[in-house]
Amino acid sequence: MRSVVGLSVLATCIGIGALSVRMLAAQRQAAAVKAIQQIGGIVTYDWEVDDTGTRIANVEEPSLDGWRAVLGLDFFYDVYQVQFPKDVTDDGVRHIKDVRTVRAVNLAYCFDISDQAIQYLTALPNLRVLELYANDPIERNNFVPIEFDLTKQGQITETSLEYIGRIRSLEELSLWDDDYSDRGIMQLSHLPELRYVFLRSSRVTEAGIARLQQALPNTIVDADIVSKRIND
Repeated sequence: MRSVVGLSVLATCIGIGALSVRMLAAQRQAAAVKAIQQIGGIVTYDWEVDDTGTRIANVEEPSLDGWRAVLGLDFFYDVYQVQFPKDVTDDGVRHIKDVRTVRAVNLAYCFDISDQAIQYLTALPNLRVLELYANDPIERNNFVPIEFDLTKQGQITETSLEYIGRIRSLEELSLWDDDYSDRGIMQLSHLPELRYVFLRSSRVTEAGIARLQQALPNTIVDADIVSKRIND
């Protein structure tokens, strides 16, 4: 009975329509989080980190009772970060579309994804940090994992940079050891909130970095120019 009363009060305060929308979004987020965890992803909520985004040690999950328990954890808390496992595919990444509160996504060393995975990220209005690096084993990475069949591998191309250029909320971006060019990285000039970007590619030149820095005068562009691919 108390749960019903509590929900009625909440509906009165924010409106039945708004409550329905929030409940649906929370349900979708909860389902997406479960799916990501089932494929080996690590999901961190905002109650698990401090104001700097550092994970809090030994933090306990918030306790919900009564009408709050009916609405569920995802109604009251946002997802702070999603870290995908290195064997994730585009199909696994698609679940991120329903985690619209997420602020940081880590796709480092994910060799089986393609541009489609990055397109899914354009649905995230609050995304601030993206780690997308070492996705191409053919590039000069620290290792070429033997468990991956490179003939069947998905590819991250410059199309991904076009998608990233649409994520206007991005503030920090790591892009290294993938096959980007001077022309491709200029897609990043469309990101008004970008404060830091780390770039490393065999095709990026000093001139290209200079043009990007000129287009983003308030952004720290940390570039490492690689002169040769490992299979050359």
